[in-house]
Parts: sequence; C-alpha cells; structure tokens
Amino acid sequence: MAGCAGRGEVITLDLHAMKPSAGTTTPHAERGSLRIDVAGFEDARMDTKRLGVRQHSGGGVSYFDVRGGKPGPVVTQVVADYLKMKGWNARVGQGDGADVILTGKLLDFSVHAESRMFVTDIKVKTQMMVEAKNTRDGSTVRMTLVGNGSESVFGFNPENVEDLLSEILAQNFEKMLSDAQVENGVLR
Repeated sequence: MAGCAGRGEVITLDLHAMKPSAGTTTPHAERGSLRIDVAGFEDARMDTKRLGVRQHSGGGVSYFDVRGGKPGPVVTQVVADYLKMKGWNARVGQGDGADVILTGKLLDFSVHAESRMFVTDIKVKTQMMVEAKNTRDGSTVRMTLVGNGSESVFGFNPENVEDLLSEILAQNFEKMLSDAQVENGVLR
C-alpha cells in the first residue's frame, strides 16, 4: 500500500492531436485554399498553477501539468496539428500572409484522477473560446467549445490521461469545424 501513496510529484502530460474522425462538411479544395495561422491560446483559467490532481489510494496527491507548465502553447500546437490532419493549410504563426488568424482563451482545462484499489477514475474538462479573424474582410467568427470526459482504468498510467484529454480536445475541434464554410476566401 505504501507504493500507492502520492508524494506531491508532478506528472507531466504530453498532449497530441488525435486522428480526426472521417468526413467533414467543408470540401477538401476549399480547406486547402485558406492559410490559417494559429496565433495562440491564452491561459485564462482561474487557477493557472497546474492542470489538476491525482488522489492516490494510499493517501497523498500528485499534480498534473503539461510540458513547459503552460497549456496555451501546447493547445496552440495541438489545434494546428489537428487542422493539418483534417486537410487545412494550418500552422502555428502570427498572421503574416494568413487568410485566417485563429486565437483562443482556455477558460477551463483540468484533470482530476482518483485512485482506489486497482482502479483509477479519470475526469477531464475543457472550455475554450475560439476566435477566427478573416484578414480579407476583417470579419470575425467566435464560438465557445465545451468538452467533458471520464474513464475508469485498471491501475494508472499517465498515457490514459493524455489520451482522454487529447480525445476531448479533438471532439471540441470537430465541433468547431462541423459548421465551418469557406466562401470567397473567407471562413464562415
């Protein structure tokens, strides 16, 4: 049992773009014709010290964080990678020559894991505001994306948390793209 006690260590999560689901509402030729610069996601959470906590079955806690301790740049890269996987001409950038500049704010981005004998319950929550500014006409498209997920796993492996959080992010991005239309070089 003593091996199950937490000692306050930090579990660094390596988030990644999950392979998108098949299909999209925007034809491939239109997706590739726009250049999207993902210019950054701001961490606007109430508690920016960490992503969350794991409560161990033997007592004590460990903390979750992302590489570098700042989720904004991590989510920025995951968004750009996801868009590329979906066939969009996207990159992390600052808008030089871009048709669309995509930014956002992380309002909630958290993980909670509770370990019991042999089982760990994992819960993740995301809430982000996303803004796409069209450089051609100055118009802006805004939306709020909310995602929640949970999973119970035998034992505990940080990869379970990484995969669940990455999956919820992919679902959020899929919601964002489900209504996306390209009209005359402008994202609507």
